[in-house]
Formats: sequence, structure tokens, C-alpha cells
Amino acid sequence: MERRIIFYLQCACGSRGSIVEFCAAPAGAMDRQHSRFLLRGLSQGGEYCGENEVFARLKPACQKCGQTMGPASIVGVSELGQTAVIAPRAHRAIHDAYVQR
Repeated sequence: MERRIIFYLQCACGSRGSIVEFCAAPAGAMDRQHSRFLLRGLSQGGEYCGENEVFARLKPACQKCGQTMGPASIVGVSELGQTAVIAPRAHRAIHDAYVQR
């Protein structure tokens, strides 16, 4: 069964968007080889060039102001109906578990 993980991002201007990951790998697998991604409410015109492979490949940017969005822009994550709203710096362990796998 394909899992869907949604990463909610917020720009400094207040605009929001998301990255949706469709993953065919079993739960807990660290392999993104079989994943595909979709940007919602974001453009693909960013200039991210950091270590995160997903952000480096998608290069998400705010549709409103054009600012590049990176892993620090994540404000929440949900997976198959389970929702966990997180503050990017307050819950670093949760943030890292989703972003750096």
C-alpha cells in the first residue's frame, strides 16, 4: 500500500504550501528510491542547494514572494490521517526523523 506523507511549509511572508510524498516503501523504511513528490501551493523556482535530497531536487519556493523554502520552513507533518504539528526548532528530533531520512 502506498503511504502519503505531507510536509507543511510556511514562508516568512506567512504564505503556506506543502510537499506531498507518495511512498511505496513499507512504513519505517528509510529508502526514498520508490517515492514520488508533489508540490502544493509552492513553485519549483527556489535555489535550495543544501544537503536534503528532496529539497535539493524539488527546489520549492513561495508562490507569493518567491523566497526559497528549505527544511527549516517545515511547520507540520501528517501521515495517513495522523497529524503532528511541529515547530521546526522546538522538536528537532521529530523534524529530523521526517526530513533527513
